[in-house]
Amino acid sequence: EISRESVSLHDDIDFGATAFDAIRQEVRTLKEAGGMLGYPWPWDILNDATPGIEDESLYIFYGRPKSRKTWTLMAITAHLYVKCGARVLVWCREMSPLQLRRRLACTIGQVSYGRYTKGLMHEEEEDDLLDALADLEGAEARGDESRMLITRGSQGGDNASKSFMELQAKADEFRPTVIIMDSAYHMQSSTKWRDIAELTRGLKNLAVNLKVPVLCTWQANREGEK
Repeated sequence: EISRESVSLHDDIDFGATAFDAIRQEVRTLKEAGGMLGYPWPWDILNDATPGIEDESLYIFYGRPKSRKTWTLMAITAHLYVKCGARVLVWCREMSPLQLRRRLACTIGQVSYGRYTKGLMHEEEEDDLLDALADLEGAEARGDESRMLITRGSQGGDNASKSFMELQAKADEFRPTVIIMDSAYHMQSSTKWRDIAELTRGLKNLAVNLKVPVLCTWQANREGEK
């Protein structure tokens, strides 16, 4: 289990008074968790290169349309929810919560999304999918901490203030340990670089203030690359 120190990046630290106990605990945590200070990634190559998905951090998956950004994010989401026992808040705008639930279910059940949507799954695939989902339903019924809530954000205006207020309110209610955002750029309508920079700063501040990691997808703008 990940040890979460109750010190924010904005807090002052008295080095001499805290270093011994804090570093001793961190050394123990790193040994027990194989070098992880946060949730592990689903892929060894990232776990080897980083200390995991750390609290108060912002991770952006940036790419062109149809580059499987959402599928990558859903693989991470399923891993955090099922394997790590995280409490996950999923924010979406481009896709509906129903569409994301469908993708997440197929990812968790390890079945073909294409075969699912075409009604071509074999009976064995159906059993695998439903068994995996039944296990998760049972875990939540037992009161396990692991939960996932998918919420649809409103269309952002010229700035993202309304979207941030809604997301903050939802986080205060649900109390996630991880926030996932598909198409975070939809939090506002403006594509001006200053507004985009302000939005990413807002996402980082959200992670710091809530003391959780925020992971999001961001679509590349061809016009912005010229």
